[in-house]
Amino acid sequence: MDYTMSKIIIRKLNKDKISKLLCVEKHETLHPSSCSVCKNYDGFDRNIFEISGYDPNDESLENVIQETLRKDQRIEFSFIKNVNGQYYADSAICQRCGSTAIIYDVTLSDALINQLCAITGASKETALKDINEITKMIK
Repeated sequence: MDYTMSKIIIRKLNKDKISKLLCVEKHETLHPSSCSVCKNYDGFDRNIFEISGYDPNDESLENVIQETLRKDQRIEFSFIKNVNGQYYADSAICQRCGSTAIIYDVTLSDALINQLCAITGASKETALKDINEITKMIK
């Protein structure tokens, strides 16, 4: 299903395109981890929409996209992602209760850890130790 607005076009990806995109590490850095309704941690279907004409500097566009998905697709929560210059709206659906109120989490890939180390000046070992300590405090 395609949605055209004055500035942007939102196109729902088919299952094959979604499967290919989910294999891209940059896309999956932020991924569904749990359902905020039923607390399910396993089994999420994905709806991903390609967005053409998206300008990340226009803050109103994200709201328009979210409202369009909410109204037309009954998707309450989605994230805008940039993968190699192409923007996508990513939404997950709980297989247990059908909710789209899904909590996303960050995968700590080697590339992300290396970026963290470059920003903080910490060694990889120190960064991982600190992340583990923070994770224990949160739980």
